[in-house]
Amino acid sequence: MVVGPIGSSVRAQSLDTESQMVHHRLARHQMMYIADHNGAFSGPNTSGLEWNRFSIVPGQGLIQRWRQLEGVQSSSTPTSLSDWISPIAGDAVGFSGLRAERARQILDVFGDPTATSFVDSLYSADAALSDISDFEEVFQKAGYRQGSFLMMRSFTHFSAEHPILDSMNDGGSLNYQAYVVQSPGVPALAPEGYSPSIWNVGTQPSNKVMFADGTRYFEDKAGLSMDIDSEQGVVSGHTSTGPVFGASIAYGRESLQAPSQANTDLSFRKNGGAGMYATMFDGSLRYFSRQEAWTNPTPWYPGGSSWQGIGATPESQAWVDQNLPDGIIP
Repeated sequence: MVVGPIGSSVRAQSLDTESQMVHHRLARHQMMYIADHNGAFSGPNTSGLEWNRFSIVPGQGLIQRWRQLEGVQSSSTPTSLSDWISPIAGDAVGFSGLRAERARQILDVFGDPTATSFVDSLYSADAALSDISDFEEVFQKAGYRQGSFLMMRSFTHFSAEHPILDSMNDGGSLNYQAYVVQSPGVPALAPEGYSPSIWNVGTQPSNKVMFADGTRYFEDKAGLSMDIDSEQGVVSGHTSTGPVFGASIAYGRESLQAPSQANTDLSFRKNGGAGMYATMFDGSLRYFSRQEAWTNPTPWYPGGSSWQGIGATPESQAWVDQNLPDGIIP
């Protein structure tokens, strides 16, 4: 009579241990990347910056550098501008050079065992996407698992006053370097001059989230979709606004895409759906209940960020009113 419950408990404990191990593996890869890049961590403004460019060339028109991500590249080439996992781990684990296959390997090799759903459909807003057939083939043969981990855009994006484009004239060609800059319509803004570096996240990296459990793009009518575009700079399947933003597609209770709140269940999947794990910038692992994640904004924004309250959860606004009279996140 007791074999069933004991077996279930052992299985749950085993899954939890496996989840922690995947977090630790991914954290080690990111910490090694940080050590090799003078404190910069992988993201759209670091590992993706090389491809976040475009040119207007006389006689050739618009040339988009991110097109070179499509098809076959190296195992550490990001699958999109916002893919932070391939650059830190692709070579070490032997990812495929084919972008569509590498996208599957990200979700498998670093798949959280509690992330058990599969993608229902592929999404692209890019009519010129050159390797869509590769994704369709992988999707039909093997499928794509739900996303396991998300980085917070508050840490990966430049602060709001940073220029979005930097241009230069080169022999008649106009060349543009694009940057991913924090949107002003968020609960808190990073301090002026913020750039994605371990030295800028705050004085206590152990209290700042490097990445967390999370899955995006669930819609009640369409199910779970996966964005396969290579540009993915501002909004992507690899980053999130964080849980104190009430309309977050990963953690929010006000998502227009999923009024049923099924999106939160895909992300808050630990302890029977009560919470999630997050890896902090010192490499440690921390558990957040849903209520904790929705309440204290401190872990989700760089130190020195100024609170605006735009789109914030009621819990986070109440916490700030009580604990941060100056509105500055420690």
